[in-house]
Amino acid sequence: MPILRCYVLRTLRFSACLLLFSSTLTHAKDFVLTESNLVKMASKSNPSLDEIQAMFLESRVNLEEFRDKFGFEFYTGYNNIQTKERSIISFQPVFNSINQYKLGVRKSTQYGLVLDLHSTVDSRSGNSEAGTDYKDIHTTTQEFIAQLDLWKNLFGRLTKKQLRNLKDIAKKDQIQREISVKSLEINIRKLYWSIVANEEKIKVTQKLLDTALLQVKDVKKRLANS
Repeated sequence: MPILRCYVLRTLRFSACLLLFSSTLTHAKDFVLTESNLVKMASKSNPSLDEIQAMFLESRVNLEEFRDKFGFEFYTGYNNIQTKERSIISFQPVFNSINQYKLGVRKSTQYGLVLDLHSTVDSRSGNSEAGTDYKDIHTTTQEFIAQLDLWKNLFGRLTKKQLRNLKDIAKKDQIQREISVKSLEINIRKLYWSIVANEEKIKVTQKLLDTALLQVKDVKKRLANS
């Protein structure tokens, strides 16, 4: 009985393979079982691939967020000061209305250098006890600042390492995703051809069985006529 036992084991393996796709196939209409269709179906509904894709996208987002730190940053500000203070000295002015405006741009570089260029406008009005009025006195200041970390991030040593690390993580996740997709395709293609091989074996076995039944029938006829 070794041939029958081997045939039963192969049939069970074949049935187990089909069960992997039974939940999807039961809801599909006129599904054609081909190698490409099987690969597409497995790629669309695979939690492992979805998890790997999520990890890859997360690493890409982290890399892009870090790169965004090196873009231009525009900022602005406004400050208003009102006071009812009175001057102690008659000729000393008291500015009871002060408006301050600031507009600037800041850029961080990969070399640990932070560049800041901004303009400040100070507009104020007031008077003195002597009766002198001061209206719309403007002071405009242009300022450029270059800031460099001389301790932890000299010449961008820390920044470059962080950027290189994020690039390596994104590259690793991308390679892992490609490997997982290819491994899935290889396994699915193996499964498909295993199904095809089992179907051919079933056909051959069925033909052998039909031939054996005909031979048994023929032998019975001969025995009856003898």
